[in-house]
Amino acid sequence: MAEKDGLDVRHSQASEAGAQQPLGSFDLLCTGFHPLRRPAKSGVHEFDAGTLGCADGLAGEFRKQIGAIPVGDVLIVTARDPAAREDLPPLARMMGHAVRSVETPGDGRLLMTVERGR
Repeated sequence: MAEKDGLDVRHSQASEAGAQQPLGSFDLLCTGFHPLRRPAKSGVHEFDAGTLGCADGLAGEFRKQIGAIPVGDVLIVTARDPAAREDLPPLARMMGHAVRSVETPGDGRLLMTVERGR
């Protein structure tokens, strides 16, 4: 077994019933098989929106930031606009992403953790 791009690669031998010679080896990645990917430790990205609000383009910038990361990676959004708590989580869900947490630490910030879905 070898590791390639964080995946375990296994090479197998296949043969027909009664055949003396093996048919050959095959790689499941070449057959279109894609295992569920786990977010890598380096798969965490951050986006600090500052005081940008939804009326100022926060939604568009969020779309751009989440679209720039690989599927399965996590984006941690920091926003200071009070309306972001009401606007960003539904937007992320509507776009097909999973909202993992929404926190307000009490210092005027919103911390939202989103896993990119599609």
